[in-house]
Amino acid sequence: MYIIISHIVSTLTKKVFKTAMPTQENHNLTSTDRISESQGDVAKVAASKRRGRPPKSEEEKYRSTHILFHPKIIEWARAEAEKRGIGYQSVINEVLLDMINA
Repeated sequence: MYIIISHIVSTLTKKVFKTAMPTQENHNLTSTDRISESQGDVAKVAASKRRGRPPKSEEEKYRSTHILFHPKIIEWARAEAEKRGIGYQSVINEVLLDMINA
């Protein structure tokens, strides 16, 4: 049974990829498929731009760590975070930063 199902899946996969992924042999480019030189330049500029958040400076970057807290601390931080609409780790981080900056 497994061999029959495996063969069917393999055959269907090959057919799907043949029709889904055009190759040079079975895909003729028409003028509507081509882009102009100016469109190409715009695409290159867009592709070279950084996406997402701007990078943080070395001072602002967080380091990954593993730390164990008493359950009451986590409970308090989660409740405080929910009131403020932020993450509980941000609450803990703010409290610790306030302590060292005081």
